[in-house]
Amino acid sequence: MFRFYRWLHVLTGFTQSQINGFLVLLPLMIFVLFSEPIYRNFVNSGHSHEHDDIQKLDSLITLWNEKDDKSAEFQPSSQTRPSPVDPNTATKTELQSIGLPSWLAGRIISYRESGGSFKIKTDLMKIYGMDSLMYLTITPFISLRTDVTKQPKNEVELVSSKNIKHEVSFDLNLADTAQLKKIYGIGEKLSLRIIKYREALGGFTSLNQLHEIYRLDTAVIQKIKTVSFISQGFTPNRININTAGRPELTSHPYLSPQQAEAIVAYRFQHGNFTSVSDLVKIKMMDSLSINKLEAYLKTKD
Repeated sequence: MFRFYRWLHVLTGFTQSQINGFLVLLPLMIFVLFSEPIYRNFVNSGHSHEHDDIQKLDSLITLWNEKDDKSAEFQPSSQTRPSPVDPNTATKTELQSIGLPSWLAGRIISYRESGGSFKIKTDLMKIYGMDSLMYLTITPFISLRTDVTKQPKNEVELVSSKNIKHEVSFDLNLADTAQLKKIYGIGEKLSLRIIKYREALGGFTSLNQLHEIYRLDTAVIQKIKTVSFISQGFTPNRININTAGRPELTSHPYLSPQQAEAIVAYRFQHGNFTSVSDLVKIKMMDSLSINKLEAYLKTKD
């Protein structure tokens, strides 16, 4: 053993303690070098049943294909097409037969029962929830004209006077829930949501602000626009940016908590604002935001 130590010392120049460490490390290095092939051989030996597994998978695939073949017997052939239906007279079942979901077929019938009618195919887009993909899917099975054909003037006037309901216009900033619920498509929740948003704003200055209300359908908005107005010279409630605190500023839909905080901080550092346009000096306020806010802010009481 001494000769072996001496030989390693001459060969490597290691001290006795380094040689002892080397002799301990050497078996570990050999183990690391040969552990990967040993492990791979061990893992591969675990796949001895791979052939059996493949056979089981093949059996499952065969059963699945047989299931699909059986179910196909009960499906209508690709040549079977739904019969065209008239949405003005079709039952809920007939509407579902052309691919409409139950809830959408129910809305068509409710629309019809409330006095609505469909003259051309695109009138179906008036129904809340009818998206363009669904419309394109069912339009081949709708027995209506694609566009409006010209009618004699007296016939058009007769149809108009018979089907169009005369509705009294109202001021959108004064309307209550009862008045809003008279519009088809607006119920208790939507009417309250409109009024709540109006109060948060301080009043509507444009009918286009209706598009900002959560889940208010475009068709309903167009209906509101036809029967409502905003009085000329209407002045909304305004927030004084020189006295309002962060909570009051944040309560406005057009101001984020960060922007409200920035306004208060800027006012503390630089003094009162002389005009609303001074908000442009705040980095978090862009010109678009300031233009929207201008009607709702003030610097003097």
